[in-house]
Amino acid sequence: MSKNSLLILTSALAVSACGHYSPPETFESKMARYQVNTDGASVVPKIESVDFKTTRSRAPASVMQNNDEDVSFSNKKLYFITLYRQYNEMAAYSSSSSVKTIDQCPSFHSALVDHAVPKHSKVKWSANYDSKRINDDQYARYFPELYLSMDTNSATPRALDLARKNAPKAEDYVQKAIDQHVEKTYSELAELCEYGTSDNYYAFENLHTEIRKKSVASANSSGMGILLKTTVFSNKAVIESLKKYKSASRMPASAIEQVDYEYEVMKRLGVPWAKSYYQAIHQGP
Repeated sequence: MSKNSLLILTSALAVSACGHYSPPETFESKMARYQVNTDGASVVPKIESVDFKTTRSRAPASVMQNNDEDVSFSNKKLYFITLYRQYNEMAAYSSSSSVKTIDQCPSFHSALVDHAVPKHSKVKWSANYDSKRINDDQYARYFPELYLSMDTNSATPRALDLARKNAPKAEDYVQKAIDQHVEKTYSELAELCEYGTSDNYYAFENLHTEIRKKSVASANSSGMGILLKTTVFSNKAVIESLKKYKSASRMPASAIEQVDYEYEVMKRLGVPWAKSYYQAIHQGP
């Protein structure tokens, strides 16, 4: 082979190698790959985080005492128990008179039996959103329920999108979005019970793997935005916001003594600072 031919061949191989080079996959692209874009139960609301300050806050005394319970079980079991309890709490805000219950769960039978909770009483709520500030993103972010979808198969349109066109009906839009979100959560629980896993659980497990390998979720609104892409974190945001409208009442002793599984999730992922975000949501703008 002549020198010129060898030079041409070498150059061609170099160009070909460059053409096939793929840069390392970023964490954001991995989450996008695992992030659910399918129909129904898998749709996670696109909640935007408020700016917040992290504080060194101790867990409530009742939580600290009762977290002596062995919670060293698998990520999947912790995810199921957390989602199951969140569903029961959110169902209290549904306008439906026949909210479904999880009575049987082959894949998590012992978890359901050991961690069953009584049905929550219906909650009458009234948000009274400020129609003059509904177009302000900073204001809207204090109300994660506004980011719930009005479509059963898509993350959009959000209740917020409709509320910005017709502010007086904001609460009606949110109520419909809550009803649909409760149904979606039930569907995911049914999926977990039947198959032992779900698309949203894969996203959670991927987050757990990546966040333990490197600090991909900083203790700020940007890091919280990553956490909110997963079901249990976004559900807690909605619940903490809805609690603002719930009239004060004395909680039963059994409810006070429950383990805070959501905080256990935060600790397992190494993001206990997320509690500061939820406190900011609960306090409001």
